[in-house]
Amino acid sequence: MSTQESPRPRGAAGFYLTAAMATAISADTSWRFIGERLHITALPERIGMFAVVEVTLAACAYAMRANVRRGDGPGPARMLAWSLAGLAGYMAVVLSGPVEGLARVLLGPVLGIIALHLALGIEVRARRSLSSSTWARIGREMRERALSRLGLADDERDALARTRDRAAGRAARLATTRRAPFRARRLARAVRASGVALDQDQRARMLAQVAAYRHISDLLTVDLPSPWLISDRPAPAAVPPAAGVAPIWPAPGAVPPAPAEPAPAGPSGDWSETTYANGELDGAVLAVDVPPGWASMSKTAAVTRADRLLPGRTSRALAAALSAVGVTITDAQVRAARARARSSQSAPAAG
Repeated sequence: MSTQESPRPRGAAGFYLTAAMATAISADTSWRFIGERLHITALPERIGMFAVVEVTLAACAYAMRANVRRGDGPGPARMLAWSLAGLAGYMAVVLSGPVEGLARVLLGPVLGIIALHLALGIEVRARRSLSSSTWARIGREMRERALSRLGLADDERDALARTRDRAAGRAARLATTRRAPFRARRLARAVRASGVALDQDQRARMLAQVAAYRHISDLLTVDLPSPWLISDRPAPAAVPPAAGVAPIWPAPGAVPPAPAEPAPAGPSGDWSETTYANGELDGAVLAVDVPPGWASMSKTAAVTRADRLLPGRTSRALAAALSAVGVTITDAQVRAARARARSSQSAPAAG
């Protein structure tokens, strides 16, 4: 697969000159170490061996450049280059001591590698995200977790939305906490910061949190069907009976269809009539509105009040929500109560 050559970096000629001069200092260190410490004094042998570190460093620089331009990251050549720089540092310290040896290392192999990085356009830091090594993945994961802990994760929310969400959550916790210093003042400040007074969706989310926190003990005893007893196989379709033959219902494994009634989408999305969890969530919203008590109200008044708090629910969904707060009512009774409420509202208008 062909790769597109990156443009030549600015100042590449100067960095090439710097790399050559730094390589000369490193080569001088290697020449002295080969002769004085390894005692290789034969001139042909010494010439052929002294620059092995410098030649390998140059080869590593070109290998890193090729890998990065393919989009694979610097690769193992970078580790080899810095390992050779450490070896050159050892030779410099042994040859000239810690102080002079440090100068030989910084002005020699270290400066040479950095200059070659800049001259060849490797740009390791700018392309670090392309690295797929284990340590790079660990670093990215730790960075994302730290940003998420601080509330700065990239989740398509702006700063104002994050601030309001955190304030709404803080208000819900303060409203359900028994002991908190300056509770009323902090709660009022959190409510102002969350903007729930003007944002209906934000207010609904905050009330849902308050309801969930207040009835958290019910989570231990909530009655849910076992997921192991629910079959993933679709129920067989009912075959329409022939003319003059009474239909046989229910078919094996099939569920009788409910009366056709549109299920409009509420503020939180589409609501399923047969979902038990939706009735529990709606019941938690109704439970927040306690006084004067749902059980003491008539069914018509309860349906009217629940329609104001839960707009857009079907009769079956509203019956499930009212059952969660102690009002025993069926979906047929909900439809009848709604009809009575509409007729009572239209009677004054007609008069």
